[in-house]
Amino acid sequence: MNAIGLRVGEKLTIGKVIVRICFLMIFFIASQILLSMYGTHVISGYLSLHTILETFTVVVASLVFSIGWNAYSRGIPSNILLISCAFLGVGILDFSHMLSYTGMPDFITASGPNKSIIFWLAARSLAAVTLLTVAIRPWRPSLIAHTRYLLLASVLVLIFFLYWLFLFHNDILPVFFIPGQGLTTFKIQFEYAIIAINLFTALVLLLHMRHPLPFNAAGLLGVVCTMALSEFFFTRYVDFADVYNLMGHVFKIVSYLFLYFAIFVETIEHPYNILLQSQNQLKATLDAIPDALFEIGENGHIYSYRAAANKLWSNSSSNFVGKLIDTILSPTAVEILLSSIHEAERNGHSQGKQIELSLPEGMRFFELSVSRKAVVEGQKLRFIVLMHDISQRVEAEQKIHYMAFYDFLTDLPNRRLLTNRLQQALASSASSGREGALLYIDLDNFKTLNDTLGHDIGDLLLKQVAKRLEFCVRESGTVARLGGDEFIVMLEGLSERSIDAAKQAEAVGKKIIAELNQPYWLTGQEYNSSVSIGILMFCSNTLTSDDLLRQADIAMYQAKNAGRNTLRFFDPKMQDTINARAILENELRKALENHQFYLCFQIQVDSLYSALGAEALIRWHHPERGLISPTQFIPLAEETGLILPIGQWVLETACAQIKSWQQDALTKDLVLAVNVSAKQFHQTEFVSDVITIIQRHAINPMLLKLELTESMLLENIEGTIVTMNILKEVGVRFSLDDFGTGYSSLQYLKRLPFDQIKIDQSFVHDLVLNKSDREIVRTIIGMVTSLNLNVIAEGVETEEQHQLLKQMGCFHYQGYLFGRPMPIKQFESALQNPSYVG
Repeated sequence: MNAIGLRVGEKLTIGKVIVRICFLMIFFIASQILLSMYGTHVISGYLSLHTILETFTVVVASLVFSIGWNAYSRGIPSNILLISCAFLGVGILDFSHMLSYTGMPDFITASGPNKSIIFWLAARSLAAVTLLTVAIRPWRPSLIAHTRYLLLASVLVLIFFLYWLFLFHNDILPVFFIPGQGLTTFKIQFEYAIIAINLFTALVLLLHMRHPLPFNAAGLLGVVCTMALSEFFFTRYVDFADVYNLMGHVFKIVSYLFLYFAIFVETIEHPYNILLQSQNQLKATLDAIPDALFEIGENGHIYSYRAAANKLWSNSSSNFVGKLIDTILSPTAVEILLSSIHEAERNGHSQGKQIELSLPEGMRFFELSVSRKAVVEGQKLRFIVLMHDISQRVEAEQKIHYMAFYDFLTDLPNRRLLTNRLQQALASSASSGREGALLYIDLDNFKTLNDTLGHDIGDLLLKQVAKRLEFCVRESGTVARLGGDEFIVMLEGLSERSIDAAKQAEAVGKKIIAELNQPYWLTGQEYNSSVSIGILMFCSNTLTSDDLLRQADIAMYQAKNAGRNTLRFFDPKMQDTINARAILENELRKALENHQFYLCFQIQVDSLYSALGAEALIRWHHPERGLISPTQFIPLAEETGLILPIGQWVLETACAQIKSWQQDALTKDLVLAVNVSAKQFHQTEFVSDVITIIQRHAINPMLLKLELTESMLLENIEGTIVTMNILKEVGVRFSLDDFGTGYSSLQYLKRLPFDQIKIDQSFVHDLVLNKSDREIVRTIIGMVTSLNLNVIAEGVETEEQHQLLKQMGCFHYQGYLFGRPMPIKQFESALQNPSYVG
């Protein structure tokens, strides 16, 4: 078998078939030898034996038809139907052959040798041609629903025609048998032709077996080989009742049995084995899944449960089955689960909802995936609920959030969280009309304590100061540590009258001074400290949070200059600033009309210092003031709505630049990142605008990367997902800018089709010296990598930062180390002559 290149998967089946064929060949050869030595003999009572043999073959042919016909589906190969329908015709012809046999009562017309033989040859020809057809014809599923009826009708029409010809026009047919002489030459040659067809079919099947086959080729090989042996006997008999005729019928029965088992395997046993394998594979897969899997009714009734050993609950499945889900889950978890079930009932599935459970090993978090199960008519709806343990992911998310927004030493909010809360306080104050206050607190002479008693003692003092500040403020405000010995207390909801609000803030400040003036016990030693406090009042303030903190800091230094251990208010003489802002807004409106904006490009590289692309950064060159920083005019553009036409201009200019780069082999693959504002992104026509610009400039959309900030994810998250997915289908890429500085949740992040996450430069700046920032960056890289997203670090200015990021698994960079933002001509010149080195 190896000599003809048979595939390994067929060897066992082919081996069984060939063993049987070999036995038949031995029997065939032995019978030929014996018959040639002793001669053939007429068998007495052969008519009854012949009737039994033919009845058996007719029954087998009928079974072949029944199995193939009733196993029909659109997935079954059409060749099975062809064999089934054809052998129905073969069975009918064999039945007619039996009824027409010499000695049988007349069957419509007189029975006799030639009538019997013509039905016999018709049956053998139909069988041989059918098997040759299915050997050559591709084994593909039927695509037409009524294929089997067409095949059956075709066979029955053929049988009807043959009956009409054989019974009523047999005078035009040749003679096949002459009593006393035996078979005619025509009949013998016809039999040899059928043998040749069967042997050719066997050859075709053997050639096919050199490649993987979708059908039981070995079984069909046994069919055609035994049919060929059977036909040989029917070239030798002289009398209808001699041994040659009997042997031919015996081999014919064997060939029919081969066919029956081939069809049985193909239509029943083989699909059953595939189903069994599928069930075993499913069981193995379910056993390998560490998650809990429930089958639940719409009322919460548990029908089945399975989970890996030592996972989730120690209960066996029998302890859950038959119970209601509210007996094993908390009320809150049940409410969320039933909500997911109702969503799956409407939509077919539900994903993403999370529940929290108290288990023996502690609090665990799970993500629910619910699918509606297909049910038979009249059966109640059931749902498959997969509870995936995401505790590690949630813990990592919480860890990132803590490291990004809280101070390690005191557990107080850090500057980032304070800035966010200050922005919220400003918005709340503007809407309510109530004033707020910032108390900037600095410990007097703290450096002396650190230098004399050591940093450990200094840290101990800072912890106690933090607790005393929280005691003074309690729930009326926020206490944060900026760093070193500087703290901020933010008060909200003060009086609407400025004078009363100032008195309230002053009262809190004096309480803080009194509390912090109390002695401290530091490792058994008493220590006294004083503080200087600067107070800034705010309401509907137009300043940024950084500006407010800066003014509070100025007020604190005024307190220090006043002798320390006191407090001072910032003098709010801001009219000059307000006037300057109004002038800047007016000039900003003219800047776009007068073409005063231009783009600078800062290169983005990989770990091999190869240019990947650039970030487009807008610059404003004022005819009188010169270069104006984006930090001055971008916030103003956001507030006034001018960011929309400015953002449109940036997109147009960026796409035009991509088009220009596509003409140059050096720049044709560069990806250009463009910052998009929240207001611009949430415009209803944003998607159509982007697509129109891409089509107008005829650029590859994959070379355009839109950078979104974390704050944009909080506003209409579902709308954001839809917008991103539409542009993603077009080919536009997305990058999440300043990651780690906002409130983005990994739960939402995994639903958003980002290609890249950009680590904020505030983490990169102190990466070499600050252990906390290193841990934050390492954690971010790990989490982003687990989401199969690309990560890039911005603000890389030193080789030390570059090497640390590389060691942590970040291989894309942007920063002064590789290139400053520069105009297009200078940027393209730098690409041709890169000055950065590794």
